[in-house]
Amino acid sequence: MNAATSFAIIELKREFSENKASRLTNSDPDFKLLKIAQNDTAKFLKSNPDICVLPADKGNREAVMMTEDYDQKMQTLLSDTDTYTKIKADPTHKYQTSNNNFALRLLDLKLIDYHTANRLRTSTATCPRIYGQPKAHKPELPLRLVVPGMTSPSYELSKYICKIYQASISTKYNISDSRSFCQFINTITIPPNHRMISLDVVSLFTNIPKDLVIRDTINNWDSIKTNTAINLDLFIEVVTFCMDSSYFVFRNQHYHQIAGTAMGNPLSPTLADLIMETLIDTVIRHLSFSIKVLRKYVDDLYLIVPHDKIGDVLKAFNSYHPNIQFTFEEQKEGRLPYLDMTLVRQQDDTIRTEWYMKSIASGRFLNFRSIHLFSQKLNVVYNLIERVYHLSTNMNDIQKRKIIAQQLTFNDYPRSLINRCLNRMNNKLNQKNDNNSSNRESILKPDPTYRSLPYIPQLTPQIIKIFRPNYSNVTIATKSINTVSNLYTRIKDTLLKMHHHNVIYRIPCQTCECTYVGMTRNLLKTRLSGHRSNISKLEELLNAGLTHVDSDIMQLREKTALVAHCIDHDHRFDLTATTILDQTQKHSSLPFLEMIWIYNNNTTEIQGKLDPVSLGVKEVYYRPNGEATVRCDSRESALKLLSTVKANLSEKYNADVQKALKPRVKVAGFTDDITAENFVEKLIQQNNFPQPANLTVIRIVRNEKHTDNPMSAIIETDAKTFEKLMQLQHVNLGWMRCKNV
Repeated sequence: MNAATSFAIIELKREFSENKASRLTNSDPDFKLLKIAQNDTAKFLKSNPDICVLPADKGNREAVMMTEDYDQKMQTLLSDTDTYTKIKADPTHKYQTSNNNFALRLLDLKLIDYHTANRLRTSTATCPRIYGQPKAHKPELPLRLVVPGMTSPSYELSKYICKIYQASISTKYNISDSRSFCQFINTITIPPNHRMISLDVVSLFTNIPKDLVIRDTINNWDSIKTNTAINLDLFIEVVTFCMDSSYFVFRNQHYHQIAGTAMGNPLSPTLADLIMETLIDTVIRHLSFSIKVLRKYVDDLYLIVPHDKIGDVLKAFNSYHPNIQFTFEEQKEGRLPYLDMTLVRQQDDTIRTEWYMKSIASGRFLNFRSIHLFSQKLNVVYNLIERVYHLSTNMNDIQKRKIIAQQLTFNDYPRSLINRCLNRMNNKLNQKNDNNSSNRESILKPDPTYRSLPYIPQLTPQIIKIFRPNYSNVTIATKSINTVSNLYTRIKDTLLKMHHHNVIYRIPCQTCECTYVGMTRNLLKTRLSGHRSNISKLEELLNAGLTHVDSDIMQLREKTALVAHCIDHDHRFDLTATTILDQTQKHSSLPFLEMIWIYNNNTTEIQGKLDPVSLGVKEVYYRPNGEATVRCDSRESALKLLSTVKANLSEKYNADVQKALKPRVKVAGFTDDITAENFVEKLIQQNNFPQPANLTVIRIVRNEKHTDNPMSAIIETDAKTFEKLMQLQHVNLGWMRCKNV
């Protein structure tokens, strides 16, 4: 098998109809061919570990290079002693402690609430693992360093400071998006003897000077202090910490970034914006001539300047700070590429635009033969049509249609579908502009909830179809399971097993075939330390002569099923043989994943006694005191579960079925001038409840964390009124629109 065959998944070209693509299934020959190509590619890369496949930094392209070359280029970049320095040990614990101390200081000074402080603190930080993205548009494939900071100790604190800056910085030069810039630039006329140029900062993020950040923060403090209660000295201290805590690991060697900020730090773009705004103001103020137009997108500047002053402009920008240096590009034959447009100077010196794709771009969109919902493919077509039409004011309709057809045909979209979508384009754009009536209706609709599902042909569309009638406010997006990114080489340093968090794990018993399946939000090493501590405590109690009926051991027995198994059978677990079964970024998914793994794990003791599926178990709610509430799909299932627990687990658990209660509803977010006495009257009158409405106020609750509208009410009602409340989503109460929880 040669390399060309192994990479066939990228270049696979076979014609088939759009209807066939929209209903592609696992048994379809084309799907099987894609799967074979993917497997061949994966096998080739696995058998050739000296080759690595990486996503390029731009253009939706892939770069193939030797692993040895990649490592050498990374080492060359990291050998820059002006930017990076080697450190002997992992400083995560030190930075995590400092980060948590800042959160506690802000909380103690009442500058943030408890919820915010809890979000800023972390106990699961791990050292960021740097990687390089090849610059495929440059010779020799140089690398762009990226430090993914999501796992760093200061990540949430950096995001918090970032929001304060974003609310405070005046961005008079910024471009929000290509469309708004297109609308603006089409109104501009270039003065005589002026030319268009663009300036680009060389490696801006790693060259952000800390002294400029502090100086510009002080100069803009009058604006910043309106968005935070933190005083200037403490604010600068926090910002300095966020900049100084840039560190990472590469090939087991830890580094500290001593200059600028890392690409991957959430604070980096905002700090770049801060100093760029001041830089532009300062440079313009010192120029002896005026600049007709100046706009900025991050570090890319667009200017219209006198043609004999271009050198002076570049010199002025480059003399602002030695670390911040610009390159420039001048219009050629009246044309200048900027963002995803080409700006075209007309004969009358007005500017028109053309949709532009850089030469480095792969031209790949979502391929029509890919395993995705047909509606997603339609959206790709309509989005491209809309973008080309809006950004191409220098083209007629025939030219625009030609570009659209070329791009979509390259991605295997049938001409019949392209033509049909082009013919519907005018209606689509007109409908999009007419938003007045839909906006008025959306005010009364509840906030949408977004959820994602993996796309499995035939199955996922049916699930969405079942959900849609009963959950109209839930928008379900689908994601592909098999993507080209699955073939990319895992080039980052491997994260040690004990440093993972949000995991489902399994521990085997040393004596029997039973295994313990558990979950943890903390680092796995922290959770295993807890298990080790419990077992050590058990050993101490047994060595002291205590038996299984003593209260201390009975109390210890209630901690986990692992300890209970050790006590009941006098067995021990091999903590060193712990394996990770699953991992998720969502805390709320862990109990559900744990239940699935327990159900599928035939060697788990509890699995042989309870089957949650056959017993109709729908949800399990865990309480801090060790108790659990189980919701079943019917009262019959609940009674069946009760008898099963009593028959199999009576020596471990006490269980009972809760008596039937009237429905209770929480109405949250109203002012404290509404009392329990007038609450029901206002609720009935203002929401058109049927008479008589059976409503009883159980209690009124104040939430001290909310200064505005802190009151909530727990009300008990009958089934008919409960259904009415559930349909409202938001209820009227006085002048308020309260959330119905």
